[in-house]
Amino acid sequence: MDVKYGTNGEMYYRETIFDDYGRRIGNNDFTDHGRPDIPAHTIPHHHANVWQNPSQHGPATPGGN
Repeated sequence: MDVKYGTNGEMYYRETIFDDYGRRIGNNDFTDHGRPDIPAHTIPHHHANVWQNPSQHGPATPGGN
């Protein structure tokens, strides 16, 4: 678990998910990013990242992974 600051300055907890080869494949965010109006931004929610492009931030999926 680590701490991240969002673009709005909000501090929140994030869990980075790695595959069996140590490649970053997603994040569980423990915030709604100040957007409770977006149904997918539950607390927590998951953002998948393809390992070939670890900087890509996929769309939110409700719940953690």
